Amino acid sequence: KDLDKKFGKYFIMQYTGLKDKNDVEIYEGDIVKTNLYNSNGYVYYSSPSFGIKQKNGVCTDYNWSDFNNFEVIGNIYENPDLLKG
Repeated sequence: KDLDKKFGKYFIMQYTGLKDKNDVEIYEGDIVKTNLYNSNGYVYYSSPSFGIKQKNGVCTDYNWSDFNNFEVIGNIYENPDLLKG
């Protein structure tokens, strides 16, 4: 797991194979709006699934089926301000 891999001026983001509630593909490093405490967090790999690290620092692993309840609202490289607060 290395969210800082760069290819030229672009960051490489691993596709999770999951989609959000709007049928948008979810990538590692995407910022999602969660139903849990109505907060935002970013997606990270946590074998055998993926988790979300929230802006308060709490990391939560989710089942594959949970991700279709979330909404992609940005990513940690283009929208880091979505994690502040």
